[in-house]
Amino acid sequence: MAEKRHCWDLRRAMDKRLADERHRMQAAKICEGDRQLLAVMKQEEGRQERRRLIWQAGDVINRIKPLEKKERLAKELELQQYIEENSLKLRELELNLKYASLNKERAALISEQEAMRFKTMVLVTASDVKSTLTLPDPPKLIVSVPVPSRRFPADVPPVPPTRLQAVSTGHLFPVTERPRCRPPETLFTSRIPSSGSSAVQSPGILSLLSLCTPCLEKPEVYEEFSEELGEGVPRQRRRCHVSVSVKTE
Repeated sequence: MAEKRHCWDLRRAMDKRLADERHRMQAAKICEGDRQLLAVMKQEEGRQERRRLIWQAGDVINRIKPLEKKERLAKELELQQYIEENSLKLRELELNLKYASLNKERAALISEQEAMRFKTMVLVTASDVKSTLTLPDPPKLIVSVPVPSRRFPADVPPVPPTRLQAVSTGHLFPVTERPRCRPPETLFTSRIPSSGSSAVQSPGILSLLSLCTPCLEKPEVYEEFSEELGEGVPRQRRRCHVSVSVKTE
């Protein structure tokens, strides 16, 4: 009986051990499932948390965008009002800049024109002076005066020719008619001076000088004020002189 009881005790212990093992395995399976379920739940919670954060961020962004837009519109309005208030000043500044550029261009053009005019005036003055210095001497008028003989009486007055006859024929007296003159001692009271001597004192020479055609000397250069140019302009003046050489027989 004791052996049977011992066998029954062993069998009960074995059955209990097996039942405990079975319960343990079932509990382990249940725990593993619970662990997997917890892991899945944790993943889902993480996804939901991320979605919630994303949604919150989107909400914040959607809230910030209108605010930024309003701020931008407010700044644009302020800038537009500032431009409208200062538009007159800006226009004045633009006009001043435009006038300054125009005045600069005009000043450059005027300076260029003045330089060209000065250069032209210098060239013209140089050419006038050169032409004046290189002008040839005027030809001298040679008058041929025939000396009358002593056979004519001294009381007969001379017959002077006209200026037209003297100029047209080239002589002081007509060729076909011999003039009746005074004697040589009354016609020429002094010796005929040379071209570089003092003035002639003889009345006969003075009458010859009144009949001679004047000649032109070298022109004198002087300055004359011009209203168009606003300054002196070189001009030329010519003087007349008479050069007489008398041939005696």
